[in-house]
Amino acid sequence: MAKEIEKRYHEEDRLTILVHKIETFIITHAKKIMFASIAIIVLVGAFFLIDYIVKKGEEAANNSFGLVYIKYSAIKNDKDLKKDELNKKLSEIVNDFKEVEKKYPKSLAASRSALFAGNILYSQGKIKEAAQEYKKGYENRRKSYVAVLCMYNEALCYLQLEDYNKSESIYKNILSSFKKSYLIPTVNFELAQIYEAKNNVKMAKTLYNDIVKNYDWSNWKDLAEKRLILVENYSESKKIKK
Repeated sequence: MAKEIEKRYHEEDRLTILVHKIETFIITHAKKIMFASIAIIVLVGAFFLIDYIVKKGEEAANNSFGLVYIKYSAIKNDKDLKKDELNKKLSEIVNDFKEVEKKYPKSLAASRSALFAGNILYSQGKIKEAAQEYKKGYENRRKSYVAVLCMYNEALCYLQLEDYNKSESIYKNILSSFKKSYLIPTVNFELAQIYEAKNNVKMAKTLYNDIVKNYDWSNWKDLAEKRLILVENYSESKKIKK
């Protein structure tokens, strides 16, 4: 019994010493602790304020995009519009989309606006302008779902302009940055076509094989298999000629 009382006494004594040390530390460093606490409160407050501002900004950007998109849909669905009048109204809508980009440059709505503006310009045969818009669509939001669409469409523009080096560069960028995108087999096939045009048979075969082996669900699989046969035959015919 005496040992238990002594043990309890020592435990209480250690607790008293610990509490005394904590009190002494707080008193000695009171100012530092106070300033540190204030700094933490300010940082946390700033974080929530910035988060609130960003969300409000995105909400305003989405609203602006939505209003333009409604006008765009109404024009597209108006069957009574003649071609010239349609193009005129669509050109006005392009300017509206550009206003959203200008007002909310780093928002997802700006990227979406650039995508739609690019699509309109592309449909009007303004390929160079379309490419510029698509580029704007991914410059500030490189990891968004819109970015990969803008990059892919930009590559298509350069294919139309027969600037195969630029298309190749963009396709490679997509393959490295969006490995899980549903567009990968499409990009692989089109990039393989560029390599075929450049007589880079080895790289073309690699990409076709990747489609066949890893993208069984893709519509490009059958075409990739056919291209592999043609590329193989082409390679064999070159060997025979040598």
